[in-house]
Amino acid sequence: MFNKTTKMSIFAISIGLACSGNALAEDNGVDISVTLTGATEYVWRGVSQSNQNPAIFAAVNAAFGNGFYAGVGAENVDFGAGVPIDVEYDMWAGWGGKLNDFDVSFTAIRYGYLNAPSGSDLDTYDFKGAIGRSFDKVNLGVNVFYTPDYFGVDEPAVYYEAVAGYKINDKWSVDGNLAKQTISNSDADYATWSIGASYSVTDNVILDLRYLDTDVSAGGKSFNDHVVLSFKVSL
Repeated sequence: MFNKTTKMSIFAISIGLACSGNALAEDNGVDISVTLTGATEYVWRGVSQSNQNPAIFAAVNAAFGNGFYAGVGAENVDFGAGVPIDVEYDMWAGWGGKLNDFDVSFTAIRYGYLNAPSGSDLDTYDFKGAIGRSFDKVNLGVNVFYTPDYFGVDEPAVYYEAVAGYKINDKWSVDGNLAKQTISNSDADYATWSIGASYSVTDNVILDLRYLDTDVSAGGKSFNDHVVLSFKVSL
């Protein structure tokens, strides 16, 4: 049975307070960026979305001078034999800014799937609230994702996530997360976590090695622990 129960690791499309990468255009205060990522696997909220196969991500983001941003992205997926879906597309829009010493953002995210079976009700969306603060080389944050119609089950769901990062120097950084996925009227709640290290080859090229896992013991290989290497280029 096809059951997508997650999404949003570092290898998924990054949705932040501003666009990542260098601006391709700055007309009327709008910065346009393009991000291309190749990874040994696409893992979202601890669960493989590519059947443990390599994945490629592409995203375009527009950041406006007033704090608003919007973007689109796409990546290949593989949910196993008998499931015709092979492409996921994402759309998002939001606002980010400062609240005293804290960074805050609010984002609406749409997830869709090409060739989804008729009546499958797989497309879904999240409303994300994020707050974080930097202390010299340390970054701490909390993210909350709410959907009124969770993927394929037509029930509300909430994903709670705590994140932390440390910048070792201009090249190296480490970060991790601890999160909980909850689904209303379901016994499928689970915890997930990750830890990884990133290396900036240049200002526009980043290598990342990451370990991800869940507390699900009977969910099949998609829920097993994963070690993922990714290569991101910002244009």
